[in-house]
Amino acid sequence: MRKLFIILVALVSFSVNAQNDKAYVDGLVAEFTQSLNERAIDNYFYNTRYCLGNIQIFDLGNGKRCMSKDTYYEVYVFWKEDNVSMIKKIDNCGLYFPEALPENDIVKFYKSSTEQLREKVKNYETVEQPTGPVQRTAIHNCYREFEFVSGSENFGQKYNEFDLTNDSQNANINFSHNNSLVVVSLDSQIDSIIKKTANKLKRQP
Repeated sequence: MRKLFIILVALVSFSVNAQNDKAYVDGLVAEFTQSLNERAIDNYFYNTRYCLGNIQIFDLGNGKRCMSKDTYYEVYVFWKEDNVSMIKKIDNCGLYFPEALPENDIVKFYKSSTEQLREKVKNYETVEQPTGPVQRTAIHNCYREFEFVSGSENFGQKYNEFDLTNDSQNANINFSHNNSLVVVSLDSQIDSIIKKTANKLKRQP
């Protein structure tokens, strides 16, 4: 049994051709956004999503596989080009082809909400600190990061999805504030777009 386990581990190790981390993803995002700037596209934003320790393996075809190193990061870039809203996905295993969106709502929403998007999500905070250990039913290690570019100015923010939750025993006094923010509304819109385009987005070779 032990020999079989070792063989299986070896097969998986040999079949995985790439193990890329956050620095690799950041590099791809920087290269792509630079290409937007070179095309005089200076209004765009991107959303990074990840859960610490979540590892993903993808079949790239031709017997090649790619596995995220430590944590899987997926980035969605949104911009408008030739009067069409576009989305591009980037992750630990490379770039996806850009895809046109049927509606311009999300870029329009971003452009009209620049000031409101600066308002920060506040940390989960309780009125009184619990005196003993608090049991949680889920591990809150998932994050959202946003970077907004508007002309020569850029700004962004990062928050833990835990900050958007509430607990009946230790109520989050920032729950209503956080969930009323424009940036949280934007993230919800991105959720909807990802669901609609998941089957359309194709990896670049």
